[in-house]
Amino acid sequence: MPQEVGLAVTIPNRLRQFPLEVKREVQRRLLKRDYDSLCALSAELAARGYQIGKSALARHRQRILQGVEEIR
Repeated sequence: MPQEVGLAVTIPNRLRQFPLEVKREVQRRLLKRDYDSLCALSAELAARGYQIGKSALARHRQRILQGVEEIR
């Protein structure tokens, strides 16, 4: 069953395993584009012990942005 946080956006399986504060941070950063690259964001999360690939982040970013467009 999909898990939703914030903008009613489905969260990738890997991100579901993260603590709530990390999920919210990732969503906030993806929404505000507060990262150098998805590869760098993935590496930063990995260094903190949270494994998620850049492709999963890209898919999640796309879902977030689509959700924002639907709200507008």
